[in-house]
Amino acid sequence: MDKGWLPGEFRYHVCQYEEVVSLGDHTGFEATLRLDVHTVEQVKEWVQKLKGSSGVTWRVDVTRPRLGKRVLFKASYKCQHRVNPRAAKSSKNTCCQAKMHTTLKSTRGEMKTEDPHMPDLPFKVILINRHNHNLFVADAIRHRDVGEKANNILTGLFEIGHTPTSALAVLKHDLQMEYGQRYVYVSANREICPDLPYVQRWVCREEYGTQTGPTMLAALKLQVEIYNNKCNDTCALLGTTSQGAPLVVVCSPLMKKVHQLKHSGELCFIDSSGNMDRENCRVFLLLTHSCAGGLPLGILLCQSEDEQTIAQGLEQLKQVVGEKGFAGRGHEGPQLVITDDCRAERGALRKAFPKATLLLCSFHLLQAVWRWLWRKESGVTHGDRLALFAIVKDLLYCQEIGSVDRLYSEARGHPVAARGSFLTRGNNTNNFAEAAIRVLKDKILQRTKAFNLPQLFDLLTSRLETYYEARIVDVALGRWESFQRAKFLPQDGNIAASHIQQIEDKKFVVKGSTQTYDVDMDLELCSCPAGQTGAPCTHEPSTTHQEQQDEGVLTEQAQPSRSVTGDRPQEDIASDDVSLVDNMMEEMKSRCQDPHFTAGLLAMAKQYNVLRSNPSKLLSAFHSFGKSGSLTSKRAAILRRAARRQGPMIGCQPTAVARRKSGAGSRRRLFSGRPVKQHSLSLAVVLNTSHSKKH
Repeated sequence: MDKGWLPGEFRYHVCQYEEVVSLGDHTGFEATLRLDVHTVEQVKEWVQKLKGSSGVTWRVDVTRPRLGKRVLFKASYKCQHRVNPRAAKSSKNTCCQAKMHTTLKSTRGEMKTEDPHMPDLPFKVILINRHNHNLFVADAIRHRDVGEKANNILTGLFEIGHTPTSALAVLKHDLQMEYGQRYVYVSANREICPDLPYVQRWVCREEYGTQTGPTMLAALKLQVEIYNNKCNDTCALLGTTSQGAPLVVVCSPLMKKVHQLKHSGELCFIDSSGNMDRENCRVFLLLTHSCAGGLPLGILLCQSEDEQTIAQGLEQLKQVVGEKGFAGRGHEGPQLVITDDCRAERGALRKAFPKATLLLCSFHLLQAVWRWLWRKESGVTHGDRLALFAIVKDLLYCQEIGSVDRLYSEARGHPVAARGSFLTRGNNTNNFAEAAIRVLKDKILQRTKAFNLPQLFDLLTSRLETYYEARIVDVALGRWESFQRAKFLPQDGNIAASHIQQIEDKKFVVKGSTQTYDVDMDLELCSCPAGQTGAPCTHEPSTTHQEQQDEGVLTEQAQPSRSVTGDRPQEDIASDDVSLVDNMMEEMKSRCQDPHFTAGLLAMAKQYNVLRSNPSKLLSAFHSFGKSGSLTSKRAAILRRAARRQGPMIGCQPTAVARRKSGAGSRRRLFSGRPVKQHSLSLAVVLNTSHSKKH
């Protein structure tokens, strides 16, 4: 045994020593030692120093219980190159048989013992230093523990503002200046020159504490205090659940501004997701709808999703938003809440907002029905599934309450017909919340798990706020492409001005083909089936157009109100429209004299003779006239511009596409197992197959 193999600050007595075999850069041996060590802390200190002097990283293999009052500490250690690797590739495991057994005996009181080394040398060490690998090669020393000196240097660099990458670069530069040509050997030692993943984990521990335990809670509390001081308001609240787990509620300054919108008091969406950090914390998002998509109203961070925890989080959110929250409704919460079919979530909402009406997402209801039809317990045959699903879908989207009276008492929150008195604004699904969860994982977290709950809180309070601010700014400046494809994209109204009568300042009566509709622009409501829930309909923009004409403010730059075509009866051709058709026919007759139009009109006449015997095809041709080719409608042009990527496209040779191989080509390996099933309910219904599960 070399003199420098053992730490030199201790007194030793060698009871037994035997050299076993020499291998590479070291000599194997077996030895029994006694040391002048009396406390458990001194034992751990000696093991730590032995790692540096011997060049062997010892890991705890087995800890044994204390035997009465005689033994204070007993443990067995192993070489770090004997592990159970998760993967065979790039593993440090060599199945090394080197071991070390340690026993610390008590020296208190007068105890009868035949050990001649007691009480001066109470610490016994049995070393089996037989390694099957070299100890001082690059492949071994790159797995050593990082030393205290390197940790202190990194801490100092972080305090002056260095990032993990820049701090490691500075450390390597200093080592080059200090060791010169020997840097190539020093940099291979992880004890002196750590790797980048370790430096990144060190930063997380310094800033956010450990993944669990008291340091994590202290870091989380500090993060909440710093965030509230930065906002000059109480925008985050930290609590503790009945199980002792942390519970954080966030309502940022932007979210408090969203609470001032009237939609926040009318309708709220809620959804949750997990797997966002290494402890699988749950993130609950509350949103409301707007022309900019779903905007957040609050965030709940917790480590469980039971009903009691969610209810406590909603109570904390009510404390943060105050009486001005939810458009002035305060602790009453929103009028309507659309949720998934989650019993704990809906139970917590009933406790926190007893006056709110809970509606079930229509898509999740149909999804649950389709999955139930495919269960073996349902007893439904393969041929009957489509028919039964169609019945449920027709019942769900029925527009008249009379046809669902017999099921109304059990399905109050489900059929669309039962929602006629609710201001859903045309929202029957939880799509806003689903999209917000995807934005959270893709845009905010970049599909990377957070280190722990404090870091997740930091990411949500810093990046999520700026993302929604940028989205609102883009919508205000007309730069957000998704807004062009939104369902609130405007269309020109086709209701004649003579069919619109203004009753009061913002109230109108619009005449249809079979009945008249009352429009109130202050409440944004219409008595038609689409507009009575607050959804946009064709009657509202027509009244706005008429109002602008009456006030004399309609110019070439004036934009019509944003709306969509709602469900309404097909209108007959009125007298004004008949004159429009007569003018078109007269103009076409005059065009026949122009040789440029003769060929085109002749081709249209021939096609008319072909289709005149089929009224349905002729009607379809009339409706699609001018909607293809160069005479594309404004809406179709906007949709095409929004769908394709911006900027010029890089061309390719005509034969390049034909030479391309399929996904299974080249030398890439083929992935085993069944292909991933598409998560599409409509496709599963069309193909009459089972629906895949994501949650």
